[in-house]
Amino acid sequence: MTLIGSDPDELRALAVALRTAGTHLATTRQQVDARLATSSWTGPDAETFRADWFRGRRVVLAQAGDLLLAASATLIRNADEQDRASAADGGAARRPGAGGPTDYTAQALRRAGIDPATWDPNAGVDGNRATIEAVYAYYAQLYRDNPEMLWAGMAALIGPSFYAGFRDLDTFADLAGLARGILSSPLAGTLPPDIRSSLTGLAAMTAADLESEFRWYERTFLGMQKEIFLDLGPQHEAYRSAGLAGVKSLLDDGTISQQAYDAWATIDEGKRTGNTDLIEQGNASLLRREQSEIIRDQYDAMYQRPVTGPALTYLATLVGQPSVPGAKSFADVFPLQVSTDVGVGPKDIDVHTPDRIPFTDGRLPQLGVHGDNPLQGSVTVTTPLPAGNVAHFADRWALIERDTLPAYQHLSRDQVLQVLQTPVGPRSDDYVIRSRIAEIARDLATHWRVEVRQ
Repeated sequence: MTLIGSDPDELRALAVALRTAGTHLATTRQQVDARLATSSWTGPDAETFRADWFRGRRVVLAQAGDLLLAASATLIRNADEQDRASAADGGAARRPGAGGPTDYTAQALRRAGIDPATWDPNAGVDGNRATIEAVYAYYAQLYRDNPEMLWAGMAALIGPSFYAGFRDLDTFADLAGLARGILSSPLAGTLPPDIRSSLTGLAAMTAADLESEFRWYERTFLGMQKEIFLDLGPQHEAYRSAGLAGVKSLLDDGTISQQAYDAWATIDEGKRTGNTDLIEQGNASLLRREQSEIIRDQYDAMYQRPVTGPALTYLATLVGQPSVPGAKSFADVFPLQVSTDVGVGPKDIDVHTPDRIPFTDGRLPQLGVHGDNPLQGSVTVTTPLPAGNVAHFADRWALIERDTLPAYQHLSRDQVLQVLQTPVGPRSDDYVIRSRIAEIARDLATHWRVEVRQ
């Protein structure tokens, strides 16, 4: 579908309308799924409805939503192509980035089809659902159009994990139930004192208290997503509009740090020389800056939240699963281990025979034994719990650096693009707690390993 001669702003407005409609259908599907999963409705009518829903209506609804979202993405691409054509023809070049960082921000918002006047984290997930999905669709399009923008590709790929986190907050009571389950299991004895205390507080909260906490975390998470976009969106627009010179303009007026500029300079050198290692290095620097500077304060605030902070962030670490093919959870990479000494007697033994015959001057060859006591040893229990908390930057970056980023870099570009063909909303279905609760429960029951060392 190509709409030659149409006004780009009108195309983007239509794209927003189509995306909103597609998102509404996806939301409706998710709500019906959730209601059926938790409903006590039984009998012939219930079975007939469930069969009709899962075999027919759900599929049709999903297909219609996907078509609307795909059409929205096509309109955005057409609008971008007309902007580029206008600039190339010497017409009224639509290059908002030429004016500075504020214009690059406007350019990023426009390309994403986001109205800044309605992007309000205080409105919650329900008030921002279309915007949430538009952010990840924008990152995906950046990567499709610019192979060197690996950060954008990873952000689009990891989107379902983050979006599932938004949706999980809507089931805060499930997290309180998980807290009660852990406290009543053998796992409780392995927990650090601050986590155990916070889990106890979370498990005891009333429904009203849980609702209030849910709203606070919801606003914080949505604010994190917005801060990331407003920081890195303009940088990407500056680079794709004016190359490294565009990024330099952001450095010169103090919008970005030298660290951010250096990351783009590394990417640019890699692109010019065909050095993929430099491209990966520069994008990894953008990723580290995102985690260490842009959203660090929000993560710290969540952990420091009275009563629920340590518990909720620890539970998020436990149940979180990066939506990158091949990536592992925190507990898989850094499991909590508990060790203790067991046995009888000292750890080491030191026994020698006498060196002379008692009551005489006769000498004897001295024999002796020195070494580990065979009745002593240590036992190390590896639990299915995480030995860390993603709310702490050091722990979060350790997981990214050790596993998540290498898993992403191991994927081919075609593999990433294949995954990104499915919008973030449907992809997030597999990562919400209610979709993974059986898997989580199984892991908590079976992922134990005991190692005895003498």
